[in-house]
Amino acid sequence: MEESHLEELRHKLSHINHLMAFHQVLQEDMEQNPALYREYRHQIRPVVIYMAAIYRDKENIQAGYFAYFLSCYTADKQMAMDSLQDILQDYVQKNNLYCRFNAL
Repeated sequence: MEESHLEELRHKLSHINHLMAFHQVLQEDMEQNPALYREYRHQIRPVVIYMAAIYRDKENIQAGYFAYFLSCYTADKQMAMDSLQDILQDYVQKNNLYCRFNAL
């Protein structure tokens, strides 16, 4: 994976509309080629960690959607969440139930 692709993802996915579209495409691709999807997710992990920090400071509904994205992203438990635990604790402390539920 080229650094330019990762940088573009960092820039674009920090906007909620782009994240929602990206998530939809990932879900569709996962159904067609699960092995490729898992490999791609592994390669973009630094972007996801970056986004977790970005969305932590956004409004609750956006943070809640990111937590939902993250719950789907780690659904098969192939991706350990150790590096995200501190950030997710901040999500759990938000006053939005949707955000708390998805972060848990």
